[in-house]
Amino acid sequence: MPKLLTVRALTEDERARIVWLAAEGRRVAAIAAAVGCHEQTVRFWLTRFNAAGVAGLHDQPRPGCPATYAPEQIGAVVAAALSDPQALDRSVPGHTTAWRYI
Repeated sequence: MPKLLTVRALTEDERARIVWLAAEGRRVAAIAAAVGCHEQTVRFWLTRFNAAGVAGLHDQPRPGCPATYAPEQIGAVVAAALSDPQALDRSVPGHTTAWRYI
């Protein structure tokens, strides 16, 4: 049975560990086994570190448009959705939102 592939981003600690183990003279295969990632991932982070130093170990901005809503706005909507409807200040008397499962 083939081995399942899991995809996850390495933490900055794991990236730093890759560089540390390489500085100790370990080979790519041994580093990948110690960190729990693919050898190509080790090569990628070593290349980024060699090109940009410690700053290369940080996440780069992701592509795409910026977020539409601020985290505070998202938090307010979630809090309102989880609160008691009777406790909310409603601007229109008798106005309620009906939720249904589709």
